[in-house]
Amino acid sequence: MKRVLHSRYLPALAGQGNAFTRLELLAVIAVLGLLAGVVLPALAQGKPRAQQAICFNNLRMVGQAMLLFNAENGQMEPMADAGSWL
Repeated sequence: MKRVLHSRYLPALAGQGNAFTRLELLAVIAVLGLLAGVVLPALAQGKPRAQQAICFNNLRMVGQAMLLFNAENGQMEPMADAGSWL
């Protein structure tokens, strides 16, 4: 058998529904604002580190492409044409 607590057992809850009060909502919004103020600068500091990792990975892939080209073409370097970016 499930027990139900009535307002006569909890006088502090008498007359209150299940809704949040404005003060509770303002407190939650304030806490979320503080957390955002702490977390967002930390995330912004990680962006240059992520860019560095992307750049390093791109350079590694170009190096691997050069090694594969050398292996497939008898240790010859790729030739740069006029207007080529190499």
